[in-house]
Amino acid sequence: SRTLPKDSPAYESRHQRGAVLLRSTCEKNGGVYVKLGQMLAQLDHILPEAYTQELRALLNKCPPRSWSLVEPVLNSELSQRFKETSNPIGYCFESIDYSPIA
Repeated sequence: SRTLPKDSPAYESRHQRGAVLLRSTCEKNGGVYVKLGQMLAQLDHILPEAYTQELRALLNKCPPRSWSLVEPVLNSELSQRFKETSNPIGYCFESIDYSPIA
């Protein structure tokens, strides 16, 4: 592939397509991929603007995970540490608000 001048429309178009694909991939895979995309969104001093602009959508428009997906993971992780209880979530937390805030 040949190198395109940075001020050419084709250069911008390639970066825009790549940025949309990267954001979409981060959203589809969730979890750590969203976090990685959020980190990359902050690197405007390194990455082309098309990437940082597109990835910024992951900072505040990321779809939340439902409690039914979070609860088994949290329960599994806590039960490894707090083996003395059959309800590790209740043991560790007085209450939980199931509505995501971030």
